[in-house]
Amino acid sequence: MGKKTKKRLSCFLCAMLLFVTGIETSAFTGVFAATARKIDVWDFGAVQESDTQLYNNHISAQDWEQCENVSSAGKFAEGTTVFGDLTLTHTVNDRLFSTSSKNYGTNALAKTAYADGYTAGGMYYCNGTGGEGRRNITIANVEAGDKIVVYMASSNAVTGELVFTYLGEDGTQKDTESFTNVGTKYEFIAQYSGSYKIYTTAAAGKPIYNRVMRIPAVTVSGTIELNGEDISGCQLLFMNKRTNTATQAKLNGNSYSVSLAAGEEYTAVLSGVTGIGFTNDTKVVTTDISEVLTGKENVSLKVETKSVYTYTGKISGFTEGYDISKLKVTMEPAEGAMADAVELKIAEDFSFTAVLEPDVEYTASLQGVNDYEIISGKTVNDNQNHTEDIIVAAKAVYAVNGEFTGLEAGTNVTELTFTNVDDNYVYAGTVTNDGYEISLRNGAYAVSAAVDGYRTTTHVVVNGAAVKKDILFVSTAAAEPMTRVPDLYVGYEDKAEYNYNTVKEAVAAAAAMNPSSEEERITIHIAPGTYREQVIITTPYLSLVNDSDKEVLMTWYYGIGYEYYSADGTGYYNVENAYDQYAKSTASKWGCAVYVKNTATGFSADGIVFENSFNRYLTDEEIEDGVTPAADTGLPQRKYGTDVASKAATERATAMAVEADKVEFTNCAFLGSQDTLYTGNSATSLYFKNCRIEGNTDYIFGDGDCVFDGCELKWYGYSTNSVGGYITAHKPTAATENGYLFRNCVITANDELTVTPGYFGRPWGANAHVTFLNTKIAGDLIVAAGWTDMSGNKPENAGFNEFNTIHTNGTAADLSARVTGVMSEADAKTIDVTSYFNGWAPKAYTKEADGVAFTRVPYVVDNGDINAPYPGHKLTVGYSLGEVNDASDASVIRWYIVADDGTETLSCSSTANADKSFTIPSEAESKHIKVVVIPQTISGTTGEAAEYKVEAFVREGYEDPSSPGSDVELGKGVNIFLAGDSTVKDYSANGMYMSGKAQAEGSWGEYLQSFFDDSKVKVVNYANGGRSSRNFINEGSLDKIAENIKAGDYLIIQFGHNDCSNQSGYLEDRYVPLGTPDENGIYPTTAGTKVATPSTLTDKYGDTFYSYDCGGTYKWYLQQYIEVAKAAGAKPVLVTPVSRLYYTADGTIKAHHDSTDTTTGTLVTENNAYVTAVKQLAEEQNVLLMDAFELTKTMYETAYANDTAASNGVSEYGTQVMAQGDKTHSNKLGGFLTSAMIAQQLQNMDLTISSAVKMPSQVAGNNPDGQQTFTVNGKNQLKAYIKDADGNYTKVSEYWTKYGQTLITEIGEKHEELSKPSEPDTPSEEQATVWVVGDSTVCSFTDAYYYPRYGWGTQLSNYFDSTLKVENLALSGRSSKSFTSEDNYKTLLEGMTSGDYLLVGFGHNDEKAEDGRYTDPNGDYTAEGSFANSLYENYVKPAQEKGVTVILCTPIVRRTANGEWSSSNLHVTADTVSEGKTYAGGDYAEAVRKLGGDVNVPVVDMTTLTKNLYDSLGADETVNLHSWTSSSAASVDNTHTNIYGARYNAYMLTQEIKKLNVAGIADHILSAEAPVKSEVLKPNSDYKEADYTPVTGESTLWKKAGIWSGSVFGNVGGNPSTDNHTLETDANGNIHIAVRKNKGKIGSTADGIAMYYYKVPAASSFTLTAKATINSFDNNDQVSFGLMARDDMYVDQNNNNTLGDYVAAGPLKLTKKGSVWNCFARKSGALTQGGTCANEIKAGETYNLKIESNTDGYACTFGNEETITGGFDFKLTSVDSEYVYVGMYVARSADVTFSDVKLVVDGKEITSAGEPENPTPGEPENPTPGEPENPTPGEPENPTPGEPENPTPVEPAPEQPVKPETPAEQPATEPAVSDNNGVKTGDSYHMVWYIAAMTLTAGIACVELKRKKTFDK
Repeated sequence: MGKKTKKRLSCFLCAMLLFVTGIETSAFTGVFAATARKIDVWDFGAVQESDTQLYNNHISAQDWEQCENVSSAGKFAEGTTVFGDLTLTHTVNDRLFSTSSKNYGTNALAKTAYADGYTAGGMYYCNGTGGEGRRNITIANVEAGDKIVVYMASSNAVTGELVFTYLGEDGTQKDTESFTNVGTKYEFIAQYSGSYKIYTTAAAGKPIYNRVMRIPAVTVSGTIELNGEDISGCQLLFMNKRTNTATQAKLNGNSYSVSLAAGEEYTAVLSGVTGIGFTNDTKVVTTDISEVLTGKENVSLKVETKSVYTYTGKISGFTEGYDISKLKVTMEPAEGAMADAVELKIAEDFSFTAVLEPDVEYTASLQGVNDYEIISGKTVNDNQNHTEDIIVAAKAVYAVNGEFTGLEAGTNVTELTFTNVDDNYVYAGTVTNDGYEISLRNGAYAVSAAVDGYRTTTHVVVNGAAVKKDILFVSTAAAEPMTRVPDLYVGYEDKAEYNYNTVKEAVAAAAAMNPSSEEERITIHIAPGTYREQVIITTPYLSLVNDSDKEVLMTWYYGIGYEYYSADGTGYYNVENAYDQYAKSTASKWGCAVYVKNTATGFSADGIVFENSFNRYLTDEEIEDGVTPAADTGLPQRKYGTDVASKAATERATAMAVEADKVEFTNCAFLGSQDTLYTGNSATSLYFKNCRIEGNTDYIFGDGDCVFDGCELKWYGYSTNSVGGYITAHKPTAATENGYLFRNCVITANDELTVTPGYFGRPWGANAHVTFLNTKIAGDLIVAAGWTDMSGNKPENAGFNEFNTIHTNGTAADLSARVTGVMSEADAKTIDVTSYFNGWAPKAYTKEADGVAFTRVPYVVDNGDINAPYPGHKLTVGYSLGEVNDASDASVIRWYIVADDGTETLSCSSTANADKSFTIPSEAESKHIKVVVIPQTISGTTGEAAEYKVEAFVREGYEDPSSPGSDVELGKGVNIFLAGDSTVKDYSANGMYMSGKAQAEGSWGEYLQSFFDDSKVKVVNYANGGRSSRNFINEGSLDKIAENIKAGDYLIIQFGHNDCSNQSGYLEDRYVPLGTPDENGIYPTTAGTKVATPSTLTDKYGDTFYSYDCGGTYKWYLQQYIEVAKAAGAKPVLVTPVSRLYYTADGTIKAHHDSTDTTTGTLVTENNAYVTAVKQLAEEQNVLLMDAFELTKTMYETAYANDTAASNGVSEYGTQVMAQGDKTHSNKLGGFLTSAMIAQQLQNMDLTISSAVKMPSQVAGNNPDGQQTFTVNGKNQLKAYIKDADGNYTKVSEYWTKYGQTLITEIGEKHEELSKPSEPDTPSEEQATVWVVGDSTVCSFTDAYYYPRYGWGTQLSNYFDSTLKVENLALSGRSSKSFTSEDNYKTLLEGMTSGDYLLVGFGHNDEKAEDGRYTDPNGDYTAEGSFANSLYENYVKPAQEKGVTVILCTPIVRRTANGEWSSSNLHVTADTVSEGKTYAGGDYAEAVRKLGGDVNVPVVDMTTLTKNLYDSLGADETVNLHSWTSSSAASVDNTHTNIYGARYNAYMLTQEIKKLNVAGIADHILSAEAPVKSEVLKPNSDYKEADYTPVTGESTLWKKAGIWSGSVFGNVGGNPSTDNHTLETDANGNIHIAVRKNKGKIGSTADGIAMYYYKVPAASSFTLTAKATINSFDNNDQVSFGLMARDDMYVDQNNNNTLGDYVAAGPLKLTKKGSVWNCFARKSGALTQGGTCANEIKAGETYNLKIESNTDGYACTFGNEETITGGFDFKLTSVDSEYVYVGMYVARSADVTFSDVKLVVDGKEITSAGEPENPTPGEPENPTPGEPENPTPGEPENPTPGEPENPTPVEPAPEQPVKPETPAEQPATEPAVSDNNGVKTGDSYHMVWYIAAMTLTAGIACVELKRKKTFDK
């Protein structure tokens, strides 16, 4: 085979050349010259190499002795030390181990013996982690080929990474080696000439370095013996065997020269030629360290021929028509092979040929046809001629599709392309109706689109699977200017169009308003919450404010050195990048959470917390944003579990960056760790007042003239490896005159992390200016030096100043060791704070009043009971320095623990601007707490100190009153709720507020449960220490009771102890005034009004509260509790406050429940006035009263009388039942005895719970130490214990044992008496439960109607005696089938017990032709799906299995307005077809009757009973039995009864049960007369007549769409306009409604709606259906769209009030993924959820919609979701009683097209042809002739004159209800299915026709025709 050569570089060799092309050869003096450089040695232990001919020793012991950067103790200062070409960068406290006198000590690593024979004599020890910017080594003048040798290790047991990196610009080199704590030699070869850096990554622990060496390269030279070969154009490379890197030699003819690293083995390679190479005996070249000085000459390389072979074949597989014009195929040799890549020569017929080297594996690669890949013939490896075809195939493609998001409705995408980012291949996508589709191969693609006014930067990445990704478009249009308003809002739904979801949106809106002066300032009010967003502010005169006492947190998570998807090329958040999640970028401006740019002049913020969370906690959002360390940073990974608060993980991360001028912050916080607050880069003026800034390193940094007044400067600390930090790092520009000024700030520390003392600051700029005046330090937090250097800038040369620094404990700070800046008082007085403002006057900067003194002396507020303080209580001091100086309060506050002997120990000290609170520690037990306040203003003016000592001593134990309390667990029977103070509180470990820890006190509330069977009566104790009737309401505890209390429960109320406390320390929080009594001694009941909450209480009560002087009196507050109970149907019980143990000298209890302080200007009372007031209120409100004061007073006085040792007001018997040292709080025994007396009172009051009071069993009074003050065994026997001589409870008290046992015995005797049956065969009168289930004719409601709805289940208790308790579980809209899916059904099954009763009243909704509710009236109880089967299987059978007596009730009739009964009225239905499905008709009442007979269960035939009643009363009178939504009788609801109707039905039902003599229950039904209308039926006192004018005209803005009229109304953000709304028809006749710019909403209290509507007469039935195509919508909780039926309509009105009722077939709360509302309604102003959507709501989708009226209400359907009826069974007649307005609507920002709209009214489809525009409502069904137009207020509108109010009903007839003729009648609610004549052939009809004749000119004449007709075909 002939010799063939191809001069081409292989890919491998190309790569190697790229690696080495930067090597310089200029260092060689000639082609054959040798270097004269020696080996450089830098030995940190000063070990010297003896061969100085070969080595240069650069560090000696003397060098270290003379080094200023190392102390005599062997500690480095911060800075750099230079030894020739080596520069060592070190940090303060790094250590030197050496042979010099400067030696830190001994360490084994300093004496490491290495394998090459070197033994270390010392080391540079890094006292912290290394890094590229710290603790590193730089070597200059390195030449290419030099070898750098590093002897090092880690000082701790970690594995780290040693980095060797090139610092020049000729190329890139970064080599790494892994190192451990074992000393190891590491070698690096320089590829370029210049400087190199050696460092370890930050996560590598603490590195140590023994030695660094630089070994110059060896110059190798020689000749090439060509042997006749031509190597012109070739390159000579030397491949390093160890590193696999190549070095290129310099050729001169057949001579060469190259610099190779010493001590290495190389292989010589010819690159660019095929078929020749070097012989094996000459191609290997080695270098030795001895050749560094001499070089290696005359190295000969011999060329020889290498065999080759021919490779041929053919390429096939391309699809016809595919562009192969750029096709190339390259054969790539295997990695490491000494061969070139070869390109195939391809002929036109796709045959190919190539010459390859033998025994080398080649892999074919395709170029120019990237859509194809080789599937056969991809590799070849041979040594003789080889023929093999290459077969290609198209690469796999995957379906890619998605939708378009961000486009306005109607915007069209005309072209869509996808460009592969790797090879720039472009592919065209297909635009579909709902987005796009395309098929793509693996790769990343940039999307481009042709669409006017929009752009996209979205990418699609395909990786072996189909992809679904929506393409985001953003508008390219400039933001439209907006009309300026002074206030914008974030998170305030009630602010309509001025409210935004995010701060960023509000800031953008403000920018569009373009304020340009202070007069045009815009304030953004931000609701409490967390706002995780990066906000950039460029608009001037903008304010961010928090109007509440709750936290507004603006936070972000960027850290420097890390990359995020959401950061764009500028380093800031970009919504497109965040959405795309394709490429990552690093953050700019220190990753700031908020950036106030230099254009935002006059920016201000108040009450906002600004945070960068990077160094504080890890968020899900950060992880999802793909956070990763940027390349080559060596920073640690951030992932779940990373300790981000550790020193190792800390990076720069700024909370607030301010570059604007005239900026002020008040009451704000700035949270971070390193670089928290950036103050800009120019001479701006900034003002911070009462702010908190947290961080560790340079956490206030930048330029500017900045004043910090009364701020808290808090060291945040680290979780591990804590080091000291720096508060400031000032870097002024030339124009900055003053710098930072801190006035009366306090330096504190985070007690949750480890804090090490740090510095006031360091000079970032050489002329930094920072001044601290009157600084307070809360502990050892500043190092003695005070200041330190930075970046070579010395603090002594900067303008650092400090005056009057003291510790908060009162000791002066030691300034003797400060390196600079200690000022004299005279110099301090020369500082003018206003000079820092440069002529600007911050609003928050106020001039102080002359002098400082208290205008209100200090007092203490306890978050628990200040009368019984415990460790864990939080005390807050309150005081006032006057209105002016309160704004500049910087007082010092010191808390002391005071022992009995008067010894005071300082426990805590702080300042007013940091913390006015103190948490009582355990060491204060049995001692007192005192607070001392030294009044001081920010300027430093100081007044005379004042103190306050808490009267009560600190108890033993622990209590956290701030705990929200344990979850309330309600009983299944009666619940007794307790509201009270510490004398009622449960102090056991199970107490609501005890957090599982018991206390030694006891109360009657703690033990009341032991006197009840908790299966029947459950005590729920909300009482808490320190509560008065006022603050119990203020803190929301009464609201919690109101949420849980129900009918039949009890609320026991005892307050007074704290209410009467009128001392100054109690006024704000607890005191409740009685008010001045009248001449009869009656105290007033005067209402209070909420006022602004003082700052000491805002954390506790919020922004507003009832103050002691708000007008409210004691009786008024107690009345609020009574009203809560009564509103729930519960029974309130007032209790007078228990007595304190206040003996007089003769052993009687003196009066003490009075206000006695004469110094506070409040009413002083006497003679137990608060007890008297409770008794008065009980009588006035006719509520139960227990006189606990008299009970306990008598108990104490009796004890005194029986105590023979008692004298002069002291009785051991008395103290034996009280807590240690306490005369207010009982111990466990005293609490138990009082509880027994309370239980006995309840037992004797003839209540429903009286019979449930029992003797206690197995109860004990357990103290926290395990001792017991009493026990009650299983035989109800009490033992009371008192202390023995050693203070232990071992001694039995005969007196108290007898006293308590007498009470227990009396309770037991009474229990037996109450439990005796009245007759031998009468079951026990222990209370049984009557369970009630059913539908809306049975359940309870909360209506605001004129006559609200009541079901008969709500009135049953009026006819039962006290032994029966009614539990009404009935629910509106439910059938016997649908009820089983409700929680109430579960409650029924779990709650029923033997001896209970169950009343079942379904039927109305079982008739409904809906899968979710319908049951078949036909078939017996064994027929699955039948009504009877549902009743039996779901109710009768489960109840009977539990021993429960079941009573079935047929459904009550629907009212007939004219006295004639239709089938529908009597629950007889015909077959119905709905949604293509047939629902069988039949007689539902009869099904119940038959079931009762079949299973021998009693039946109350309510259908017959109510029909007979209605017949006896007549249609005109029965209107008074039913609910009226308004004061007009026309609004009557013919299905639902009012309270009178419900009472009458309950009366008939119970009397029928009594008549049937149903066992057990019949004996407990009271004999009663029928209810009297005038006594029962009263209009709703809360009803408000709607101020409403019916719609008469049409809109002038919106054209009618056939029968549909357009309107925009409600809270729509101004007058409706075509700019903001679209109501139109399109070319296809579809209805298009769109709302823009948030103009409208469905809000919690108001709506703003765009709607096409039609007026349907209220008496008519209707069905409205449509399809809704959602073109677009904003993801907002107030956006909605669909169908609506409502009871009022307004034409184009902007109205912010709550409008009328409605039901809606549409979604709501669209941001709540997984919880989106499926249909909703508004009734009586309240917005109500229908159900929850199972499917996601998407733009571009089409949904089927339906609203259908029925006899009881409405059924709403949205899409494929469940049809909603429950809760929608009410009439839409409360505002407009004549019409219901139905149609299509859109609210807030959405765009919807409605098609296939169909409205059927009374069985007839309504079309535009021939339809009147304003249909006439049907006449009222039962008008009373001659009825007055204006009825007397408060009376029903249509009473029948002369008719008795309570006519005696006709006795129900025994026969069955009248049945319709056969075949069955069509129910009134079903639309008629008609032929062209409106009559269905072959059916019989009983019809009432109303024929309306219209004249063209005069009006309407109505003629009523009634006839009965059977139509035949």
